[in-house]
Amino acid sequence: GNEYEATYPKRAKGLVKNGRARFVNENTICLACPPENIMEDKIMENKEIIIDETTGEVTETEKSVLYTLDYALGQLEEVRANSLGFAAEVRETLASLNYDGPGDIGAQAGAQALEALIKEQFETYNKLIDFYTDMIADLKKEREETAKDDRTQYMDFVKDCVGKSKNGLLPDFEKLWKVMNN
Repeated sequence: GNEYEATYPKRAKGLVKNGRARFVNENTICLACPPENIMEDKIMENKEIIIDETTGEVTETEKSVLYTLDYALGQLEEVRANSLGFAAEVRETLASLNYDGPGDIGAQAGAQALEALIKEQFETYNKLIDFYTDMIADLKKEREETAKDDRTQYMDFVKDCVGKSKNGLLPDFEKLWKVMNN
């Protein structure tokens, strides 16, 4: 029976879709009583769904698996490829502008709009490059820390072996290290 302020249409449709409200008229919804379980606290899965456009095959992968050094480098390569494609499109657009001289206001406005678009696009590219560069730095730092921990644990293992050796026979530690890290 209470009347509340307006909400966004998308939220209203979502409330109706999830059974939390019903439409009273075209622009008004009536909220249902609160559900026993809270629907907004859905735990999102840490998965990415990939749909192959040619075959329609759907695959799910864990997101944590995606964030690797190879992934970040691949994304940087994709940014580079996209920027080359964008540059080609800009050249085509510039070639298609019919410039009739200093008084051609339409061509000038088109060129100014193109200039603004180019600035925005390359600002986006720079932000993506910064993001993936930071990701690479974080992944490299994490890898170095893991390698340092591995070396420390291995050295502890070597010390234990040397300390427990009674007859002086020890394994080839260099060979063991190479086998463990390949």
